[in-house]
Amino acid sequence: MFNVQNQQISDSGRNVSSVLNIEQAIQYLNSLGSWVGNEPWLANVSEELNKRYRELRKDIRENTNSWSYSQYYERLAYHYYNLACYYNDELFNKYKVNLESVKQCLEKLAEVSGEGYSDRTKELKNDAEKFLTKVKKIHEQQEDLLTKYSTFNKFKKYTKLCIVLGSINQVPLQQCSAENRQRIQNIQLLKVINMLEDAITVPEYKNTFITAEQSDYLGQVYQLAGQPALSIRYKRTSDNLKKTVNATKEHSDKKQEIKDIISKEVKEYRSNLVQVKDYIEERLHRSLSTIDNAYIERKYIKYCARLWLQETTNLLKELTESKSRTVIQEIFNSLDEIQGFSHIPNPLNQLEYYTLLMEHYKLVRKEDEKVFISRFKKECLEQIVAYSDSAEKELVFLETFVDFLSSSKNLQSIIVELELEDFCRGDLSFDKLINNIMKLKVDTYGENLIVLKKVTEGLKEKKEKEDLFLIDKFKEVIGAYIKPVEVQERRIDGRLVVEVTGKNIVVSEILWQLENTLSENSNIEEVRFVGADVIHIDADFKIKFGTERM
Repeated sequence: MFNVQNQQISDSGRNVSSVLNIEQAIQYLNSLGSWVGNEPWLANVSEELNKRYRELRKDIRENTNSWSYSQYYERLAYHYYNLACYYNDELFNKYKVNLESVKQCLEKLAEVSGEGYSDRTKELKNDAEKFLTKVKKIHEQQEDLLTKYSTFNKFKKYTKLCIVLGSINQVPLQQCSAENRQRIQNIQLLKVINMLEDAITVPEYKNTFITAEQSDYLGQVYQLAGQPALSIRYKRTSDNLKKTVNATKEHSDKKQEIKDIISKEVKEYRSNLVQVKDYIEERLHRSLSTIDNAYIERKYIKYCARLWLQETTNLLKELTESKSRTVIQEIFNSLDEIQGFSHIPNPLNQLEYYTLLMEHYKLVRKEDEKVFISRFKKECLEQIVAYSDSAEKELVFLETFVDFLSSSKNLQSIIVELELEDFCRGDLSFDKLINNIMKLKVDTYGENLIVLKKVTEGLKEKKEKEDLFLIDKFKEVIGAYIKPVEVQERRIDGRLVVEVTGKNIVVSEILWQLENTLSENSNIEEVRFVGADVIHIDADFKIKFGTERM
């Protein structure tokens, strides 16, 4: 037997097809019996094969960050084409063995040519296709001869042709001469070397353990191929990779242990960072490195923030269940102002984990703080909306009211009839605002008023008993709409422009103002409309002012 140690290679319990093919190839190699010896071509070809794959790995390594997708596959394509040409010249034409190796290289080229082939290599692709067609034609012609030799028991000719084609799996070994057995062993050995070199260079997915096992295989098969120096090199590579795997696993286990300690110390004992580090040093029986300290600090802040968010959720649920409306409203009204941990309002800034977090605030990275604050706001909104269907109804009312204001050309009339300025100042109750809405006439304000009245009716009964939950947000939105449209001159990039700013702009209502501004200053080059939800164009700019400035 060759005594190539056959090992199960897997990653997370999942075998890869290429790895299985390698294992099967080695199993077949072992089944070929005692090593007979080397053909004259084996040492030279295996050395050249290694040289080409090492050059390919070097190119990939040096150009990882500079090559494009197509450049990478172009390099692979040239590699497989040149290797096919070498096999054709050195093995098939010179030694009359293993045409199959030429065919396999050209088929690999065809695979990578579908992975982002560049225009520059179309000629290569066409040459490869023609080359592969010729090889397949030879195969087909010789297959007929194989059938003929097999039928008429011409075993020597049959075996010789199988060796020429590389179809060695079809040969019954027990009937082979020592010379033919040697050739078959050598062909299979080269096949395994090629498969392993390719698997290491162009892996289906990267895995250090698999590469270590494949390098170990290569060390064994290069020894058989008469390449002791290459054998030693790959065995050394395998040993180093296995040490890396073991060190990584040990490091991963330690990291998990540290994470578990931090989680437990923060969650169960509310330990501060100094206490956590002291306990970890005690458990690990060593001083903490700079990397250890950075990792522990980052995880400590993360666990504190997570537990504070959970505390926040629990408190909000308690507040909603006890119907603590005033507190919930204050939290909701403060959300827009919260930009960091220091802005968290009462009573959420009195929670245990918040206090623990703020004791170590200097360790909080700005990008992490933004993420935690975003999650905090999201959690608050979800709990507040879940408080009752009241909040959801109010949100629908607010959205419908904004749609009504945006679509109306009679905004100033609406502001007067609904007494919106008094409402925003606090001089008009929400009950009276609802009554004013219900008094508006559909004939005057259109079909959108029908939708608004329907939504308002759903709130009317409830608001007789309690205030609007989103009252401050409602006033803020209305305030933007009742603010008069502004027409201002501004200089932008050295050009004089007029900016018209407002939420709901009706052109006819500001036309006189625009006309006066433009007529007073002929240097104005442009009119811009800024921040408008809707613009009602009911006047012809081109007729009034010409096309140059609009």
